Amino acid sequence: MPNLYCAIISNIGAALVGGPGIVPGRNVGTDYALFEPGCRRVTLAIMVANHASPTAMIPTATMMLRHLG
Repeated sequence: MPNLYCAIISNIGAALVGGPGIVPGRNVGTDYALFEPGCRRVTLAIMVANHASPTAMIPTATMMLRHLG
């Protein structure tokens, strides 16, 4: 599946649970792992409107700590 469709599916999934400020994000490669709150390409619009919710930082930090062991 092309990356464009994955971004659309992740944004739809985030909308179903309450928005991009609620869902955590994780990108794991062979050497590195990146943990980020919310969906991609949506946070700029939320940040400019001053509607960002830091709630996603808690599950994101939990996933990072589990990954680290």
